Amino acid sequence: LEEKINTKFRSFYDQLIDDIRQKTTKSEAEEIAAVLKQMFNLERAGEHLLNVQEIINFIKTSKFIEKTEKINK
Repeated sequence: LEEKINTKFRSFYDQLIDDIRQKTTKSEAEEIAAVLKQMFNLERAGEHLLNVQEIINFIKTSKFIEKTEKINK
């Protein structure tokens, strides 16, 4: 699951970087930079939530189960 999230994140990140390169005004580039910052924050939060879910499952079952669900495209 983490690998799929990272792949999608990287794709979106690359797209935003391309958008920054094409923008002509500073304010447009700053807007995209703000989106990038929020993306990084959301990615970190998502990784922490996966870790918390795995810990809770371990506490409940005494077994470590790594999440492997698929993300919809």
